[in-house]
Amino acid sequence: MIFDKFKKDFEGKKITKQEGSLSLLIYGGLYPSAFSPYISRYYNFDFGSFVFLTENKNGVFFFDWGKYINTTVLTFQKFKKLKNVDRLPEHEDFLSIWKIVNEHYEKYSPLKLEIIKEKELCVIVKSCFDLMDSFFASTVFCEALDEDLIYEFYKNINGKDKDFKNFFDFSSMVAFESFATRFDRAILSLKEDLDNYANQWMLSNYRICPPVGESVSYFNKIIKGKGGFEKVKNELDKISNDILFNKKEVKRFKKNLSEDENKLLEYVRFCMYVRDIRKEPIQKIIALISNIVREIFKRINIPQDDAVWGFYDDFIDEVYKKDDYCDKIKLRKKGVAMYANKEGYEFEYGGVKEIKDKIYKLMADESGGYKTIKIKGNPGFKGKVTARVSIILDQSEFPKFIPGNVLVTSMTRAEFVPLIKMASAIVTDEGGVTCHAAIISRELKKPCIIGTKNATRIIKDGDLVEVDADNGVVRILEKNKN
Repeated sequence: MIFDKFKKDFEGKKITKQEGSLSLLIYGGLYPSAFSPYISRYYNFDFGSFVFLTENKNGVFFFDWGKYINTTVLTFQKFKKLKNVDRLPEHEDFLSIWKIVNEHYEKYSPLKLEIIKEKELCVIVKSCFDLMDSFFASTVFCEALDEDLIYEFYKNINGKDKDFKNFFDFSSMVAFESFATRFDRAILSLKEDLDNYANQWMLSNYRICPPVGESVSYFNKIIKGKGGFEKVKNELDKISNDILFNKKEVKRFKKNLSEDENKLLEYVRFCMYVRDIRKEPIQKIIALISNIVREIFKRINIPQDDAVWGFYDDFIDEVYKKDDYCDKIKLRKKGVAMYANKEGYEFEYGGVKEIKDKIYKLMADESGGYKTIKIKGNPGFKGKVTARVSIILDQSEFPKFIPGNVLVTSMTRAEFVPLIKMASAIVTDEGGVTCHAAIISRELKKPCIIGTKNATRIIKDGDLVEVDADNGVVRILEKNKN
């Protein structure tokens, strides 16, 4: 039983998770990145074991918080010794992989894939999975950085408690254009050319990238959700002015810091930048994998929409050529539980909700249970709001969001931006200062609390809450009677 193995592996460890529109094809394909030879390029450990569950359009990934945070700690130790960040091995690899991704993206458009022989398609998709896994191994350090860890680093360099709040505010200040802003800027330039392969990657998420032929429909929905081109332009002008102001403020603040404090501030800002800037190459890899697997499925007469149920080894080991492959896909569509460690992986089919509930119970027991009216997290952007809640776990639930409500979710990604703009505040289970929700909330100046661990399981749709992002606390004022 997968759950029993997971429970044994995680005894005495802190479980964390990532949840959202995560598919077996994309998120399942990331499993090698947690093990040798990928992670061992930078660290003398692997991620131990993890469980990935996916059913319908939702997926959740459970893993060891301790291993996750160690990547951030060890990379900081290397970072402190370097005068030039470009000499950091992780960053050198990040830049070289990005260059290869761009070359692949230009070379392998959907039209070109149609005339490539099947055997070569498998070679190309293997290369894309390798790039994706290499990319994540080289940038995983930027994900776990949160206020608690920054405080720990700060105390280690003898920083004064009374100055930490100020230090944190300036170190986490957004002084670069986020992916969401760059996305909006690109949309303005796309007015007359929405149906174009060059722009397809912008629509990728960790489930799949929609086909080029559907790009116009997606882009038009996005533009409508943002209130039209003129509103987008006005918002960009304001954000640009804020970024210029923030740059000056950070530069001014740095002048009064010690050498160690400056190094820590630069590391925080470096992690924020890498976490955000890597979205472009990652989304290009996802677009490539999506297009190649759809092309393979087309040739073997499997609906292209089922590409999300493909898996890394199907194409590496040519499992897709076997007579029972269609049956495998049908089985996976019932739900997949995947257990993986350095020895390999195994699947169980169906029963996903049962396994998920059992793991959530383990997490609840670890945190003292879910019966509470007060939830603690870290401020993403300060402010206070009292409003009803909309729980949104993945893109399929977007239509049920009520404008003006507090958006409560596991984690946000690029596709959440229209909802964030309509929300009065944002609360997430996951994330630190480098996460999407934190960066977007700072750009849009919306109260945001990140890293609550379990908000989506304590708060319910329609609950009245107070989001106190000044102190990182969500209080349930009134439960929804329905």
